Amino acid sequence: MPVLAHGVGGSEDLPISYTWAMIGGAWALTFSFAIVLFAWRTPRFSGDAPGRPLPPWVTVPVESRAVRLVVAGFALLLAAWITMAAFFGPNSEGNPFAGSVY
Repeated sequence: MPVLAHGVGGSEDLPISYTWAMIGGAWALTFSFAIVLFAWRTPRFSGDAPGRPLPPWVTVPVESRAVRLVVAGFALLLAAWITMAAFFGPNSEGNPFAGSVY
C-alpha cells in the first residue's frame, strides 16, 4: 500500500498545492523562532564552562594552516561549480543549482 500522505513521490503527490506547503513551512519556521525569542530569555549555555577540550590528535590537524587552505580550496571550487551551474547550466529541472541552495 503506497503512503501517499507523506509526499514520497514528490510535491505533486501531496494533498495540498506546492504553494500552500511552502507557506505552511514558512509559518512554522516563523512561529518556532518567535517561540524561542519569547520563551528563551536567559542564556542556557554558560561561557564559563565551555566543555572538555578535544585531544591534540584532533585539534592539531584541524587548526593547521595546510588543512584550512585545502578546505578553503574545496569551498572555492564548490562555489565556482555552483556559480557555473547557475549561469551556464540548462534552464530545466536538471540544473543542480536549485538543489545547492534548497
